[in-house]
Order: sequence, then structure tokens, then C-alpha cells
Amino acid sequence: METKKGLLRKMSTKLDTPVEYQLNIGESQIAMNELIGKFIRIEWAGVIHCLKCGTKTVKSFSQGFCYPCFRDAPEAAPCIMRPELCEAHLGNARDMEWSKENCLAPHYVYLAISSNLKVGVTRHSQVPTRWIDQGASRAIKFARTPNRQLAGLIEVDLKQYMSDKTSW
Repeated sequence: METKKGLLRKMSTKLDTPVEYQLNIGESQIAMNELIGKFIRIEWAGVIHCLKCGTKTVKSFSQGFCYPCFRDAPEAAPCIMRPELCEAHLGNARDMEWSKENCLAPHYVYLAISSNLKVGVTRHSQVPTRWIDQGASRAIKFARTPNRQLAGLIEVDLKQYMSDKTSW
């Protein structure tokens, strides 16, 4: 197999039987299903680049941001990990244009079977990608909300009865 070099990005998925996975390296996409059972080698070049701005950095924050982007980028806002904290519906956001598309869009509270029953929140455009990312064998939409914060509040209530984590 030829060598691919570049920044490693989140794997892409396509709902099929079985689910199709593609590893994104630089501008290349590698069909991972074809490599099941085969030997592959991945080397880290020792360099970290910010997912948002591309700046070379010595440390990564919140799954791939340099510190300034972690602090300022809407993609790294606290409500990304804790939707109940979202204030975009009140007009408070790091970037309102980004928030209109990502926080003020319809969201689903879902129940999924991965390691166990779990509750989660996802933007309407991320169904079923979010479930696949979590290794869910089954999932249902439990509630549809007009914004991220309301979905987060429902999730917080349901976490009293079930986990919101996948046990890898």
C-alpha cells in the first residue's frame, strides 16, 4: 500500500450494512473496511496542528485546538460538551452566525445502545453519524427540540436514570 501523509482528521462514515468507514489523512480518504484483517502502520510525525486554524502547537486542547482557538472558537465553546450551557437562544455566543447554524438548529435527544443504554444530544444533521461514531447498534430519537440548550436540559434530566457516556 502506498504511503499517505498529512493531517489526520475524524473518520467519515456512511450508513450501510456494514457501516463504511473512511480515514481522512490530508486530502486523501482511505477506505478502512477494505483493510479489516490486514496490517496497517500509522506513524505520528510528532507535530500537532490546530483543527481550526492549522497553527502548529505543542499542546492540543479539547480534541485538537490550539489554546487561542480553544478559548475563542465557537466549535470549542463549553456548550459543545455540555449542551445545557448553550446561551445562543439568548443571543450570547462566541459567533452568532456559527451558532445559528449549529446551536439554534433543531436537535435530537436520543437513546442508544452502545456499551449500555445511553442518552445523548445531536444536531439534526448529525443523525445517524453521531450514533455510528459512538458504536451504537441501535438508537431512537427520543425528543426533537428547536435548539441545543433545550436538548441539553432534557439530557441532564435523563442522566439521572441512565449514562450519557459510552464505555469504550
